[in-house]
Amino acid sequence: MSTFQEQLLSMQPGPQREEFIKTALYNEGPPKQFAPVEVRVSDTDKLIFYATLDYLMVDGMRVPLSGIGSQEVANHFGLMLPTKKMAEQIYKSASLKTNINPMSAGGEIGGKHYSSKEVIKSKMQDSDTYIAFNNRINQQTKKRGGLIAGHMKDNVAPEFGSNLNLHGLYDSNGKPIQSETATPHPQSYSDYSSGTRLVKRTFKIITKDSTSDVDIDELLSNPKYSKFAEAIMSKKMTSYPQYNQKEAAKPLQEAPQAKTPVQKIKKAPSKNIEAPKESHINDESFISFIEQIRKELEDIKF
Repeated sequence: MSTFQEQLLSMQPGPQREEFIKTALYNEGPPKQFAPVEVRVSDTDKLIFYATLDYLMVDGMRVPLSGIGSQEVANHFGLMLPTKKMAEQIYKSASLKTNINPMSAGGEIGGKHYSSKEVIKSKMQDSDTYIAFNNRINQQTKKRGGLIAGHMKDNVAPEFGSNLNLHGLYDSNGKPIQSETATPHPQSYSDYSSGTRLVKRTFKIITKDSTSDVDIDELLSNPKYSKFAEAIMSKKMTSYPQYNQKEAAKPLQEAPQAKTPVQKIKKAPSKNIEAPKESHINDESFISFIEQIRKELEDIKF
């Protein structure tokens, strides 16, 4: 175990640990190896972007970060986070497509076996879970070069709402476990599966008549590149979306008290709605939970 991992183990989840990880990444320096990812736009036109070979590491350990933390590191190195489409394109182009069982399925952490329920309830964000999951990844990826993908969830650019956007952690059928990008998590959330893969800001645009290097800002704002922008963006945007570090870092405020009287409502018959158990609620269970609430609210008589 490296000195970095020993120090990490002594830290609880929170801002102090996140700052420790970011500082360690800055000390590692900017990523040095990138792989080209080719996206075919038409029979004659294509776009190429360059992604890091793996998720960011310190002393050989993949280090989870929040959306805010990933954004800060990307900005520090003059790079960017991939979009959902780019994360999918990276997976398709990878020379090694992994299939790693998630820690939420249970397993050994710090020399002790934890059940799926135990991990989901209390171990998702613990440092020893980070280390255990990295060891699990290494069993598949050891001594393998080239572009590697599928083994973590990407903190992707926030195209879908102001919460944390995630995509990835692929199963044995080549399907992402985290398929719905929008999550109920705040931008400051991270757990063992939250990876940071970075992409260069300059794209190579190749057409029948020319080849040019285009910055992401120009790619999105210039109408002549619209079809290339559509190839990497799920939504039409004129500027690249980023996590709002200052606003997202503020503590959540309590809702203000209503200034006008609130009319009492009759209690609807209880349907014993049960919230999803996972502390890292997946999108399918969250949507189902909201749907249940909506149906019960329809029975309330004002």
